[in-house]
Parts: sequence; C-alpha cells; structure tokens
Amino acid sequence: MLFAPQLVRAQSNDALDASAAKRAAEASRELIAQADAYQLQLDGPDQRISLTRTAESVLRWSNTASGEIYGEVFLWTRDGIPQALGSFHQWYSPHQHSSNEFHSFSKHPLRALRDGNLVWAPTVSGVRWQSIGGAAGVGSTATQRLVQMRAFARSIQIKKTDREGRSSMLRALSQPIYRVPVGESSDWADGAVFAFVQGTDPEAMLLIRALPNAGWQFAFARLNSVQLQATRDNHSIWTAEQLQWSLAKDPSQPYVLVPVDRVTVDKELK
Repeated sequence: MLFAPQLVRAQSNDALDASAAKRAAEASRELIAQADAYQLQLDGPDQRISLTRTAESVLRWSNTASGEIYGEVFLWTRDGIPQALGSFHQWYSPHQHSSNEFHSFSKHPLRALRDGNLVWAPTVSGVRWQSIGGAAGVGSTATQRLVQMRAFARSIQIKKTDREGRSSMLRALSQPIYRVPVGESSDWADGAVFAFVQGTDPEAMLLIRALPNAGWQFAFARLNSVQLQATRDNHSIWTAEQLQWSLAKDPSQPYVLVPVDRVTVDKELK
C-alpha cells in the first residue's frame, strides 16, 4: 500500500502523456492541411512566379511554457533560396484556436493565396542583410561552411520580452532547419536558416548566406509580435519592437498573423 500513491501518479502521468501525444498528432494533421491550402508567389512587375514549398515541415514544435500549443513550419523557396516562412499552430490551452503566421525573406513583393483568396501581400522585404564582421573566408567545402554557420549562430543571443514585460532568452537550435541546396542557386554560394526557440517554438529566425565574392552575411526575421532583441559580443545587432495587434494582423506587412477564419484581405491589396 505504501506504493499506491506513486502508482496512481504514474498512471495519471501516462494518461496525460497519451492524451498530449494524441492532440499533437491531431494538430499536426490539421496544420499540414492548412499549409496545403496556401500558394505563394513572387509578385513581379511583368509576371507572378509560383514559389516551391518544402515537401515536409522543416520544424515540428510545441511550447509548454505558454500553454499547450503545437506547430509546424514550412518554407517557400525559389531555386532553393528561402523567400518566405510560414508557421502554423494550434492552441489547446489556455486558448483554443489555430493561427497561421508568415514572414517574408524576399526583396520582392509577395502574394499568398489561401484556397484562391488573397490573404497576404507584403510590398517590402522583411529582412535586412548585414555583413559578418571579422568572419573568416567562406569555406571551400559544404562541411566547412556548415561549421562556420553553426559557429556564428552560437555566437548570437536573442531576448524575448512579452507584452507583460517579462523577459526570457531564446535557445538556438544546433542544426539549421533549412540548408540551401548546393549548386541549385547561382546567387548564393551557400546558406541556411536557424531557429531561435522557446521550448521548440520558433520565435525568431536567423538567416545566413555566403554570396560569391562578397563573403558571409546575416539577417533576422521575427515570428512573434512581441519585442525581440539580438546581441553578439554584448553589442545589439537587431531589435524588433513590439507590434500593436492591428499591425501584426496587417496583410501588407512583411510579418503577419493570419487568423484561420480570414477569407480575403482588403480589395485594394488585390
């Protein structure tokens, strides 16, 4: 009888784990279906070019610090170069809803269609490229370049400050969630996307690229409407200020939070 309480607790935990696993699998199926409904295009002056979505989610995530929430991340590319990222997530607690959020990496205007309806039309790029000061020359092999990119990602610290003023440090995943296929693009010699996460929930992205004859460059992208600040060697290198909800849901912006029930954006964006 002395072991009965521990046995009950173990059984309860097993039941909770099984329930969470069931919800995670359920959420994954639903979120992948949501991603399937989107088509992203480069909106050029003369033509619209369809982007290619990664066949599989590049990151499956959860965030127990914020509640019970599960997510999937996809990238849209052109010639292997990432042009936009979409994070699709389902809340179970303390909220009960789905959301889709996007961030443009492209220097060109984009269009996102969902079931044929325009839901996002950013006209400006959401990233600002900077040179990596003091970086060694671009490695001659793919392995050397990956080592260089991972070392740079490890040198970055990103702080998240929520709407209640609480701050926490994000964690960099040790491996990139996406690597530009070598030889697929003539514009980038190499490149990768690294995620900075809470739990495994991506809150910010770090893009790194090597340009022919131009060395290493980096840029950041937000995946949250709260304040984010990146530092390296105790120097601030990027700040994304907290967004008002109206701006976070503005489909003309490079970062947008798209409610799942949104059917179309304002007519003037079409």
